[in-house]
Amino acid sequence: MNNKRQKTRKFFNYRFYPKNNKGFLLGETTLKIIIAVICILLLVYFLFYLYYSSTDKQNKIKAIATLTNSTDSIKVVIDRVRASPGVNGISSEKKLIHNPTGWNLFAYTENIKKPNSCAGDNCLCICDEVWIDTLFGIMDSRQLKECDEDGACLIVSSLKESNLNIEIETNTELLIRKENNLIEVSKI
Repeated sequence: MNNKRQKTRKFFNYRFYPKNNKGFLLGETTLKIIIAVICILLLVYFLFYLYYSSTDKQNKIKAIATLTNSTDSIKVVIDRVRASPGVNGISSEKKLIHNPTGWNLFAYTENIKKPNSCAGDNCLCICDEVWIDTLFGIMDSRQLKECDEDGACLIVSSLKESNLNIEIETNTELLIRKENNLIEVSKI
């Protein structure tokens, strides 16, 4: 019986830590934990990157369709307004847009810098708005780059000069108006 007790004491008296605890803080288990946390963070970053890159591609397709590729696109509405004689040379039409939600409709006219896809002409662009466009002259015109690479632009040669920046929500209603052969776009 005494012999059995000693065996069970040895079994339950197992030491998890070595007798010499110097330098144990950066031991093998701590290093494993640090590596595991770094791997998890890299995995989370990779998943966010995949999600947002596919979402941006879908939003760009929606922006192109809203501007040019659908039967009720902004381009078609502008062409109808231009063709309409109107009353005293003034004609207008309402246009409801809902995609891509959270992006913005910008107007680039005569006196401001324009995205390269506008080819120097006046244009309307749908793209995601950047938070900081210019920071102490270091980052200049990030919004133009965003509209060029990840957005969609429509050249409108007779676009009236305006500082248009409309956020597209679920049901954003635009008024497209022709007056004196100039096209004006505004939010209702």
